[in-house]
Order: sequence, then C-alpha cells, then structure tokens
Amino acid sequence: MPLRLLSVPMTEDELTATRRRRGYWLRLARERANMDQNSVAHALGMSAKSGTSVLAWEKGVRSPNVDQLHQLARLYSVPVAVFMEPRPTDEEWLLDLATGAVKLALEDQQEQEQGISHDAGDPPGEPPHRRSA
Repeated sequence: MPLRLLSVPMTEDELTATRRRRGYWLRLARERANMDQNSVAHALGMSAKSGTSVLAWEKGVRSPNVDQLHQLARLYSVPVAVFMEPRPTDEEWLLDLATGAVKLALEDQQEQEQGISHDAGDPPGEPPHRRSA
C-alpha cells in the first residue's frame, strides 16, 4: 500500500480496511511471539484485564495509538511499518488472485464467442486476427 500524504484524508472504507489489515497483522505477530492478549496488555502497561482492548485492535474495531504501535512492534520484534502501513491480508491477496483468474477466464470466453484467436504467430502489440469460418 503506498504511503499517503498527511493532508489527504482516508475515506471511511480505507480506514476500515486499514484497521482490519492492522488487526490481522497484530494477531499474527502476537501469535508468533507466543503471547496471549492479556499478557500483551500487561506488557504495554495496561491493566492485565485489558486484553479486551488488544482483542478490539486485532478485530479491527479500534486501533492502538502510535506509541502503542511502536511498543507492539518492539514487543513482537517486527518493523513498525508492518502496523503503520499494513499490507493486504493473505485472504485479500488470495481473493485478488482468484478474481483476476475469473476475469481472465471470462475475457477468454468472450474472445472465443466473438471468434477472436490469439496465435503464437501474431506479432506482439498487434491485434489478434479473426478466425475464418
């Protein structure tokens, strides 16, 4: 995901996607560190019962503040960028791949129905030729 200029606000959909992605990576990093939500809250100086706050972060309901993101990155031994500019989740990546594959299959089907073929002999950049009937 590209870095955004500070003066350009995110849309509500972008904020929701960022919170969801951040939560996904926070959960994976915590699990990799073999910690539970209550111990993470305690390590951040929150009450030991504040595991519900960590849960809300991981579900994408709320986001930790910038200081907490830095503390979490240190605690989990990952770069803070993982949380500040979270990449798409594995599920999003897989969905994008599947959507692209379906789109290509539909385009191929439409070309076949229109009688357009791509031959190995077609020069690059040239339009495909129509099949003779």
